[in-house]
Amino acid sequence: GLPVFSSGGGITYFLKPGFGYLLGFFPAIFFVSNILKNQNTKFRMVKAALAGIICVHLIGVVYLTILMFFQGEQLFLILSWFWLLTGMQFLYDFVFGICAIFLGRVMRKVFSIVTDW
Repeated sequence: GLPVFSSGGGITYFLKPGFGYLLGFFPAIFFVSNILKNQNTKFRMVKAALAGIICVHLIGVVYLTILMFFQGEQLFLILSWFWLLTGMQFLYDFVFGICAIFLGRVMRKVFSIVTDW
């Protein structure tokens, strides 16, 4: 749900199954910005979106597996969390990642036009 920290905050968020996906955003920002640093071709935008999504989901899955392993959860529960947090979300995230990159390019052009006045 929205906002991300709607049910409070604090140290208990480290024990939530989806927290690893939030941690995955930091390295994803690094990889996406390095891919798009010099050239902004459409192929590089798709490559950057894919790299960012893979980074977020990979770190999220690793964090989720470690957390649930230490909590002593059953394999079926761990696999159901994988499907819930990664499964079809991957395609959804890819489409919206591409849209976010295109929107960022348009906004950068708009801001450069507005600030030159």
